[in-house]
Amino acid sequence: MRIVHINTVDSGGAFNAAYRLYQSQRSSGMDSYFLCLHNNNSRKDITYYDANIDYPFTRKILWKFGIPYTKEHDQILINKKLPEEVEKYSIAETDYDISKLKLIQDADILHFHWVSGFVNLNSTTLIKKKIIWTLHDLNPLIGGFHYKLDERKHKSFLTESENRIKVIKCNFFLNHQISFVSPSKWLFNYCIVDDRITKDRIHLIPYGIDTSVFTCFKHIAISERKKILLIADNNNSIRKGSEFVERLFHDFSNKIDFIVVGSSNFCFDIKQYGFIESIDTLVQIYNSADFVLILSIEDNLPNIILESLSCGTPILGFPVGGLIDHIHGNNGILADEVSYNSINKIITHIIENDPLFDRDKIRDYALRNFDMRLQFQSYKNLYEQVLKE
Repeated sequence: MRIVHINTVDSGGAFNAAYRLYQSQRSSGMDSYFLCLHNNNSRKDITYYDANIDYPFTRKILWKFGIPYTKEHDQILINKKLPEEVEKYSIAETDYDISKLKLIQDADILHFHWVSGFVNLNSTTLIKKKIIWTLHDLNPLIGGFHYKLDERKHKSFLTESENRIKVIKCNFFLNHQISFVSPSKWLFNYCIVDDRITKDRIHLIPYGIDTSVFTCFKHIAISERKKILLIADNNNSIRKGSEFVERLFHDFSNKIDFIVVGSSNFCFDIKQYGFIESIDTLVQIYNSADFVLILSIEDNLPNIILESLSCGTPILGFPVGGLIDHIHGNNGILADEVSYNSINKIITHIIENDPLFDRDKIRDYALRNFDMRLQFQSYKNLYEQVLKE
């Protein structure tokens, strides 16, 4: 059984979740491979697609003079039409043909992850392949947008493009053998009401994590002030709650020590540690925090949830996506609704009432729900089921 995982880029949340699964399969002796388009980290165990093989010299010349001869150029032109606040828009067509790769030809199952801008959905070259598609956002199920927040606000800009993309995806779904996997009930429920997908091809499998790496230390409070960890990778993302950060800091910085890590760079005076490359350091930071704050107002199952709970650190956040699935009062607190007043209320609550959380029990929840072996076995069972069809 040869599996090929496919992800557009070798970084980011979707990649990290997919790569953890791939690593667990390799370490267990499974014949598993990984294919990416964009090379940010030059990982030796990943095959990188050579985009130059699909760009003949004539195309490069036309592109230089602004003639939209390639689908990538079409994507750039559409991006220019959209407001800067749109997180991502993908046109479903690309200039790449992964079916030409021997790696793809020899695969028994193609395991799609976040493949926007890489896999050409307006193609029948993969029609004989069995496909498992793990959903990391809504893009496979809707038009070019990746989240409903952007679609609701901006779809009127691109009516023609949206209609075309939806037709392309509908044809791809109908012409290929695809089983869909959702890590969260939020995405699972979108699949259930999608008429293009038969119900027996929808599966709910949460992400997994190496709980021996993300582990729980003895927590020693060295200050009376609560420490709240905020992992912020995009300070311009409305979807990730960027609009709330400055207000929270303004209202609580005299009572709370905020620990901010990630690639965001906020323009106000808040202590930021930047991107943490060392996993060991990140685990120490999780353990040093009293709470992890997730401000996403629309999301799937952020890796932060798994990492934080595996380290025994309770979570604060809004009632959205995977947070609803896994935060139940004994491992964190969810706001009543998505609003600043609501998140302000629960932070005020932890300051005034000092709720106690059993970090060992929080970690135990992670062990029972996110241990890598659980995800590995669930996918192994699914692969075997798909191959029998």
